[in-house]
Amino acid sequence: MRLVAILGGCLVALSLAACGSLPIARLASVRVDSAQDPRAISLTAADLPGGLASCPASGQIDSYLRSLQVDGSPSYEVAAEQWMNMKRLGAIAGWVQSFAQSADDCVARLGERQGPSAISFAIRFRDAASALAGFNGGFLGLRPAPAMEAPGLVRGSPTQLTGDAWTYDQTNEAPAVFVAFWANHQFDLFLLTERLPAGTALRAASGMNARVH
Repeated sequence: MRLVAILGGCLVALSLAACGSLPIARLASVRVDSAQDPRAISLTAADLPGGLASCPASGQIDSYLRSLQVDGSPSYEVAAEQWMNMKRLGAIAGWVQSFAQSADDCVARLGERQGPSAISFAIRFRDAASALAGFNGGFLGLRPAPAMEAPGLVRGSPTQLTGDAWTYDQTNEAPAVFVAFWANHQFDLFLLTERLPAGTALRAASGMNARVH
């Protein structure tokens, strides 16, 4: 079954088409101590197979959004709206890290990249309660319905991440993706991989999770 059918919401085949009515804003300048710097938790090359390079737009979330806007990316509006929604819930800093095999895939819509790729969002909140509220709101229109059961959908501790987590494995279908979203202390963490084995994706998520202090 397709991801859009499982997770519903407003995401259309992971195209990041705009959905809902969330306002757009930029990240305020914030000092972040190195122990809890979102960049230190984000996806790294060591989490992934060889052959994937960091995409130029990777960086602090305000910089990432400006890059999407300048490039005229269809992903800009929904990503900016998501960030503003999380700021309203207490998010104070974020880092986006994207890896792909080609420059074309770096700028392609998520879910439409032609080669192996991965992207993570690490969002820091003012406290754990705010991060949990952010998690409960879903991410980029993806949020499994309460009590939903479906092949590939795993919730809570069985995800091997945290009790407040879900993963969805669609690596045997098209688009071949793996999605994880979870809360850990002051952070909400999101990972999307394309054309990578599920085991590789889960190890990458576990690597991110282990870096949260």
